[in-house]
Amino acid sequence: MSVAIDKTKEEKVSVDSKSSPARRERVHAPSVNVYENEKEAIFILDMPGVSETDLDISLDKGLLSIEGKINIISKDGYRKEYSESKVDVYRRKFNLGKLVDADNAVAKFSNGQLHLRLPKQEPQKKKITIQAN
Repeated sequence: MSVAIDKTKEEKVSVDSKSSPARRERVHAPSVNVYENEKEAIFILDMPGVSETDLDISLDKGLLSIEGKINIISKDGYRKEYSESKVDVYRRKFNLGKLVDADNAVAKFSNGQLHLRLPKQEPQKKKITIQAN
């Protein structure tokens, strides 16, 4: 399996229903380390500030998508006057091809670090029969 890594950073505007001005959603590509052997690939991503419930991982047609949202807790009865929080969303995509056994993938998340173990599957070989005229 060869891994194509998308390093793009993006920023989009979303409107918060509680306030009238548009709010920018800052998107950051989390740092990643990828380890691979003949049986599997292991991805380790740093996503501080994300909770397990705000993490979404999907694998569709060889495209691994990982997104984690940071929910900054607001204090009841207070409005935010100043914030140095720089990341609202972590988002990263990897093109893995079709040699991943998605049914046996395992993800663990602890202390802001995602460990994703993706077993490889053998390429499916198909014999093509020749038809006689």
